[in-house]
Amino acid sequence: MKYWPLVAIPLSWILQVLLAARFGPINAIPDIPLLLAAFSGLLMGPDAGAATGFFAGLLQDISFGRYIGVHALSRAACGFVSGYAGKRVLPDSLAVPFLVGFGATLLDDLVSLVIFGVAGAGTFVLRRQMLVLTASAYNALLGPLAFMLVSRLSSGKPTQGKM
Repeated sequence: MKYWPLVAIPLSWILQVLLAARFGPINAIPDIPLLLAAFSGLLMGPDAGAATGFFAGLLQDISFGRYIGVHALSRAACGFVSGYAGKRVLPDSLAVPFLVGFGATLLDDLVSLVIFGVAGAGTFVLRRQMLVLTASAYNALLGPLAFMLVSRLSSGKPTQGKM
């Protein structure tokens, strides 16, 4: 199952679109492609995480954004950092999926804010800052589920005793 991200990236995007349609008025929804990138990095290494994040972010940019490449760069950074951290922490710890979900969202928003700041999109940046903690909490709560799914897909067998 080496090429499972080729299927998982479009599926995560479709799920993201469905969540956005359902929870759109709240404006802060779980970020499924970001979680996919972060846990791909954690479980498969920085290169796989960065590649998964880049292509998941690029798909989102092409679909939704007028700034093409912002999500691609921020998601690639999240996947890479998660993969780098995965070499130094025990991914089987119960707290890791929560912390990765929360931390990846903060890092993604920080990188996006820097890119938007350089691009001169200040009004978007101010609106986005209000939603960062809510989105981080959503992603932290979905972290264990995303961890189990990515773990199962990346290993090709069910996880036992992990999480």
